[in-house]
Amino acid sequence: MNKKKGVKICFVSLNSYPLFQRKSKGYFGGAELQMSLIAKQLAKDPRFRVSVITRDYGQKRVIKKNGITLYRCFHKRFHGLIELAEAFVTALMINADVYVGRTSNNIINLMALFCKIFNKKLIYMAAHDWDAQPNVYNKKTNVNRRLFYQGLKRANLIISQSKNQQKMFKENLGLLSIIMPSIIKLKKSKRVKKTIILWVGRADYWKRPVSFLRLTQALPAEKFVMICRKGSDVKLFNRVESLAKKLDNVKFFSAVSIEEIIRFFNQAKIFVNTSTVEGFPNTFMQSGLTKTPVLSLKVNPDNYLKVFNCGLTTKNSQKLLIKGCKKLLKNTKLARTMGKNHHDYIIKNHSFKNINIFKEAVCEKLLV
Repeated sequence: MNKKKGVKICFVSLNSYPLFQRKSKGYFGGAELQMSLIAKQLAKDPRFRVSVITRDYGQKRVIKKNGITLYRCFHKRFHGLIELAEAFVTALMINADVYVGRTSNNIINLMALFCKIFNKKLIYMAAHDWDAQPNVYNKKTNVNRRLFYQGLKRANLIISQSKNQQKMFKENLGLLSIIMPSIIKLKKSKRVKKTIILWVGRADYWKRPVSFLRLTQALPAEKFVMICRKGSDVKLFNRVESLAKKLDNVKFFSAVSIEEIIRFFNQAKIFVNTSTVEGFPNTFMQSGLTKTPVLSLKVNPDNYLKVFNCGLTTKNSQKLLIKGCKKLLKNTKLARTMGKNHHDYIIKNHSFKNINIFKEAVCEKLLV
């Protein structure tokens, strides 16, 4: 590392290009959003030189924007071996001190191999509780868990989102990690009348979108909005879209821009999460930012919804989900209190100040 020129850090985030070039359309998830926010903040610090490797969106080979250099890689039209060769050449050309990954796929193993050969440092940032659960495997994810964990064990630093993730990494894999809570750009929420019950996610089996539609059927007098992107299961998406469009009290959107989606959170009196497992969802932070309480079927990172009175969890019970929704609708004072508590919690715990945890880990622990 050349301290005069700053730490060279490269984020490998294949689906994140649309977050740097707003005119580009394409899928991205919470992991990509977090990586882009961290990269943009680091680029403002003269101690860091930031680059990002993304997949091919038809852009130029190299683009420089706002202090970040974007590199195109992984072309769909090429054979896998050619893609891998180009990826190694690209990473070598960047010649970063540190490479960062955030999704549990085979690329982590390739990054670990590259870093070992060329004496680089590797950081893995957990995006999901599954990352620390080696016994959890589902063919629909198309993830080779064995290769992923081989790469993970070679990482120089692992960053967890929560105390629970940190505990699982230690107990399940014998791996130590530091905690850096997810971040969100803090904005003042607009004061608008809250009239809808909101669900946001992908049509993946583990997000259980049909459970939300069962809730809408149990409360026909309420207005519901469902923002559901296509996931890996196209049949599930088609089923959900068809069911939703048959319900008079549901407005269905297959895609909403990141700039526009906050408008729906502003209008939401309740945000519903039906997933079996998550990390710390970006939608939870968006809910808190807009003073919206969470009604969660199961997910509750570090039990914060209960501890800080930010929402309700329903013990993975559809009946209790319906009961909990009715409770919040009837007791508007409780819903407002939870919404305010949620707002205060997110402001205190998920601001850009958390970037300092990342900076300290890189400068004072990793590169010494």
